[in-house]
Amino acid sequence: MRWDSKATVHLASIAGKVMAYVDEYGNIHRFGETLSHVAERMPTRHSSFSAGYAFGGLFAGAAAGFVVSIIVKLIATLINFEQVFSDSSPFLILDRVFATEYIFTGGTLVTVIVFALLGFIWDGLEATGDVFLMSMASIGLILGTIISFGLALLITALFASIWTISEMTVIVIILVITSLGAAFSFFWNGLESSRDSFSILRAFIGILCGLLKGALKCLSLLLSYGCGIIILAIILGPLTATVAALIIIFYIFKGFFVIGSGGDWDNL
Repeated sequence: MRWDSKATVHLASIAGKVMAYVDEYGNIHRFGETLSHVAERMPTRHSSFSAGYAFGGLFAGAAAGFVVSIIVKLIATLINFEQVFSDSSPFLILDRVFATEYIFTGGTLVTVIVFALLGFIWDGLEATGDVFLMSMASIGLILGTIISFGLALLITALFASIWTISEMTVIVIILVITSLGAAFSFFWNGLESSRDSFSILRAFIGILCGLLKGALKCLSLLLSYGCGIIILAIILGPLTATVAALIIIFYIFKGFFVIGSGGDWDNL
């Protein structure tokens, strides 16, 4: 690749414009600050039965019921794996579980309705909702499932890089970690005393903030030392990508714990 003075000046101009967005006073940082303050406080109750909380519990409970139904079907299919797919690849379990006719069954509908009604009544009543919120528990279940699934993928990738593991072992590890993480997040985020110390919802927001902060950090490091560093980063593409990934992963984990426990953007 041949670099002339005009290309260097043009690259410097682009870098300057990007820095206007990624520096500590830029628009992206202001967005991150706003995002880090989402879900800091719960709404205030005004009566013995709160319609707002009740409807929140209704919709969140329905979503949680659907997720629970999928997890139960995954576990049931895995238990019967040898009988169902004795001569097939283990990953056919996903094809079966996520087929439309297998997801939307009578059992799924009943589970969704039960969770929705339980969320409506439980969250609406002040005596019960003040101790355990079904809506927040459901949000914890859904987000905990996503977070645990991502963690399970990282763990299986680590194991696969060290030992030789079968496809069935991969599925079992992912399913166990995801299920346990979802169940733990449901009860933890539902209990007010636990949620006040560490919120699963805020932790998920922390992951998003950490992802954004890590990307901004990489851009800032890349653009702060002139065009020479940019050109060197392009030449050393694989190494640059690895370093950037490590920085972003670090900020993701930091955001999870810092914002989940009550911190904000400035603490990252």
